[in-house]
Amino acid sequence: MGISRELLIGSSASQYERTALWAEEIHEQFTDIHHGLIWTSNLCDPDDAMLFFGDRVDAADFEIVAVREGTDGSFIRDARKAGRQAGIRIAL
Repeated sequence: MGISRELLIGSSASQYERTALWAEEIHEQFTDIHHGLIWTSNLCDPDDAMLFFGDRVDAADFEIVAVREGTDGSFIRDARKAGRQAGIRIAL
């Protein structure tokens, strides 16, 4: 589509709205992509992130396969750590 990997995912958080436009464009141009996209982010590279197109998937397409209990506080610690890595502050 004429954009380098660095320009697409190497941008700063202030550019995330612009990078989201690429997902919208892919959604509009490629109707044969039935569910969504798998990509990585600048902060979490090389881990994958999944973006599902809400008009092409339904809640019934998903199944809960595991639940994590957080009674020992480890879930909150891990969620805050993931938030910090993504530049998000989680306050409870």
